[in-house]
This record gives sequence, structure tokens and C-alpha cells, in this order.
Amino acid sequence: MIILLNRKSVIIFLVICFVLSGFSGASSAGSAPVVYVAGDGSGDYNCDGKDDHIQINQALKYVSENSAYTTVHLKGPFTYVINETLLIGNNTILEGGLRREDKACK
Repeated sequence: MIILLNRKSVIIFLVICFVLSGFSGASSAGSAPVVYVAGDGSGDYNCDGKDDHIQINQALKYVSENSAYTTVHLKGPFTYVINETLLIGNNTILEGGLRREDKACK
């Protein structure tokens, strides 16, 4: 009887270890790929300092429509000219070195 209890305990312990190792492995498997927007030609989407919201929205749309991606990163240093609304989808992250500059209208 004692041998069965020990054997049963070992099996339960191994099952618990297997389950827990599966969860930790899934979380460290790697993060989702990132879509880069840049002003120096090195991004997946590249801006030229004029109406940059167009390229940024294209990148945001791509990430929103492709579940393998979660993040759009604006590479810097670069001043992005955003004259229109940025459309950020559900479960989409927009990150980067954003710096806001207000310019007076003449």
C-alpha cells in the first residue's frame, strides 16, 4: 500500500511539473514580431516628414489585420508629421520615441 501511495505521488508530481513547464515555456517562447516605421529608410514603412500619418496608418492597419503582430514602433530620432487621426486597432500597440511639437499657424 505504501509503494502505491509513493508511486501515485510521484505520478501526480510529474504531471504537475509537466503542466507547469508547458505554461512557462509558452510565455517565454518569444514575443510577437514588431512592424517598424522609420524616417531613415530602415523601417518596414518609411516616412519622409510630410503627411507621415499615411505610412503610420498603413503600418497600424497591417498589424491590426495580421494576428501574428501586435506592435508598431516609431523609430527615432525623427520628427513625424501627423496631420490626421491615427487609427489604432484593437489589441494594437503604438510605441516609440514620440515627441510632440506644436507649431503656430500663420
